[in-house]
Amino acid sequence: MYKYIVGNDNGNSEHKIAINGEMIRQPNVYAKVRKLPMIEQLKEESVLKDIEKNLIVTINSISNQDIEPGHYLIGEYDVSSGATVRSIEVGVDNSKIDSNIVVVNTLAQIAGKACKEYYMENKTLEGLDKNEIFVQVDMATALPIKQFSNKTAEEFNLKFEGLHDVIVHVGAYNVKVRIECTFVKTIPEGVTATWVLRSDEKIFEEYNEMVDEFNKEHQDIKKEKISCKDLKNAKILHIAIGEGTTELPVTQGIEFNPNFIRGIDNGIGHAIDKSIDEFINTFGLAEYSRQKYSEVLKNPTHKYHDVAMDIASDYIEEQAEQILHAA
Repeated sequence: MYKYIVGNDNGNSEHKIAINGEMIRQPNVYAKVRKLPMIEQLKEESVLKDIEKNLIVTINSISNQDIEPGHYLIGEYDVSSGATVRSIEVGVDNSKIDSNIVVVNTLAQIAGKACKEYYMENKTLEGLDKNEIFVQVDMATALPIKQFSNKTAEEFNLKFEGLHDVIVHVGAYNVKVRIECTFVKTIPEGVTATWVLRSDEKIFEEYNEMVDEFNKEHQDIKKEKISCKDLKNAKILHIAIGEGTTELPVTQGIEFNPNFIRGIDNGIGHAIDKSIDEFINTFGLAEYSRQKYSEVLKNPTHKYHDVAMDIASDYIEEQAEQILHAA
């Protein structure tokens, strides 16, 4: 049995999940397919080396009846497969509480991690056709502030809590993983930075070096360095810019002020949505997903990068101005 501590950030475009301290980043998409791809000839070692990029799973959730049993292509494998990409919408249709994408992708990544860990320990997957890997999970996750309340947080917890059976398809092997989420805690997005500001002096190193340089050059004006103790009980306005939403909570110490829990429907995803049609027409493409466009923007060596940036730049500036105004 494996015991996993999971930090789960379900972004509109990117799924970031930390499992026992290992960070995994994948497009937050899946495709549900009738038939599994022909992967029997693939070597399990090559698949498991980057399992987060090669996830093909069959899911049957015992506890969450909203998840339709079936075969799923996850994340990067889905994007590159040519199958229909299902993603979380940005804007008014963005509801992570109602989306199965967040649960399916989370379960798939946990199961993939368990398969990889088992293989690293045993150097084989032989025998797992008659047995299963069992994983217990404690998880923290989050909802956009506009969607967060005690009621919605509990609803979101229940989507993960309990038992879920996941079969990870690794070459010729079908590895069954039973996942039990024994503890799930949902918090508002945008407030977790308070914990880092109280505990990690490293994040102030660059700023404090700049203060030293400034003070050397300006003898008449002195700037003060910052440490964790200075922000331990500080009142802070957070500006957490996401794909589809930007969170603007105010915290005092580690507590968020319930009178200033605000989120707005702005982010890079809105700029991309407004850019995609022109981008597709420019290159004569049949279609292009928001996730693919995002990857082009992040990769300066991509052949479409300069054009993609040129098309998106005005829309990005528009989003930035709206976020600044709200702040």
